[in-house]
Amino acid sequence: MEIFEKILVYVFAIVQSVIGGVILYKIKKNDARAQEAQKIKEKGELLNLEMTAANGKLSYACAMAIKRGKVNGEVEDAVNAYEAAKEKYYEFLNMQAIHCLKK
Repeated sequence: MEIFEKILVYVFAIVQSVIGGVILYKIKKNDARAQEAQKIKEKGELLNLEMTAANGKLSYACAMAIKRGKVNGEVEDAVNAYEAAKEKYYEFLNMQAIHCLKK
């Protein structure tokens, strides 16, 4: 009977270790997904901020051009900044769409 009890203790220890390992694996996997999602969210927020800044610059340049009655290099710079920010933002959105379609 002693041998059977020892074997039973070892079996329970092994089962407990396997279950603990599986749980730990799933926790780490979920944590990695959460970190990846956080990075994507941060990138989107930065691009959104860049887009907002470009819009502000464009609005200011247009207002100053109307006020002065003439267009200068300020408007061209603002349009270029807007186009660059828009391109980056659309590229980000397209990459997110492709990522979602792969799932």
